[in-house]
Amino acid sequence: MDLHLDILSAYDANQAQAKALVELKPSQMTRLQRSMCRNRLPSAAKDSTAGVSMFLIDILGILQVHLRDNLSASENFMVRRGLSFLI
Repeated sequence: MDLHLDILSAYDANQAQAKALVELKPSQMTRLQRSMCRNRLPSAAKDSTAGVSMFLIDILGILQVHLRDNLSASENFMVRRGLSFLI
């Protein structure tokens, strides 16, 4: 359950980083932020960490699916019930 909440927090943090991109110049961005806008910035596309943001989002999605599938197969009703409120 805690891991699922951590995943949701990570999604929220990702959205906050994406919103901050509007106000920043490329020279002011972190590597994560530059990887988030690699399609818009030719210089960011050449960076060695250009795919990091998509990798992180993909991993979060995989973890979320794994947790959902494993907890829904569980015999523990309270765990499944708690998870259904979060999703």
